Amino acid sequence: MSSTIAGFVLNDVGVPILAGDPASRKAFFRLFFDTEIRKKFVPYVTPQAQGRLEQVLAKRFGDDPEITIAQLSNVVEQLLAIRDPSVVPPELEPAETVVDDRARDSQGQFLSEFDVWANDPHRSMKEIRTRADREPDFGAWFRAMAVSQTFQDGGLRIAGAPTRTATEADFQVLGEFVKLYQSVPSDQLKPRGGRITLDAGHSYTAQQFEELVSRASEVGLL
Repeated sequence: MSSTIAGFVLNDVGVPILAGDPASRKAFFRLFFDTEIRKKFVPYVTPQAQGRLEQVLAKRFGDDPEITIAQLSNVVEQLLAIRDPSVVPPELEPAETVVDDRARDSQGQFLSEFDVWANDPHRSMKEIRTRADREPDFGAWFRAMAVSQTFQDGGLRIAGAPTRTATEADFQVLGEFVKLYQSVPSDQLKPRGGRITLDAGHSYTAQQFEELVSRASEVGLL
């Protein structure tokens, strides 16, 4: 049989118990927060944690009105010990550091796939030309690089890089060929009937064409 003294509901041996009316419950929890366990629980007192505590109490004691401070403390201690996620929020995992290890040039700018592929020290000029003939986008990039760079150290490092700077004589001999080579569609650089025709006045055998390409490459015109 319970009794009420100074706002607290006591059981038949004079121990405060958790009652149903709001005033008595408030007084009961005030006593609970004077215990040692409350020091551990206070940092986690949230509406969610209180709701979880009420849920566990109802499940464990049902309609038993005589829940004591000791029993409540035991439930709270168990919830803290198992780090119940409704009471103790899970620790956030540190954000993964994303390292962008894509290749960059000396100015820190990202290199394109074409740059990376063509700069491979094991890549031959023959492979590069074959791809330029086969892929229009790569062919356009390759020709643009040939025009804008002299293929020196620090530029496009590929096998077959020029061994010297083009002279006026080189421009006179190779200039027209280079101009046509860079302007025609890549598909036109493939042999047809045993010859490669750049225009009506410039038609070559495959051997002649390769020799001109090689000479132009040696002086940085291609």
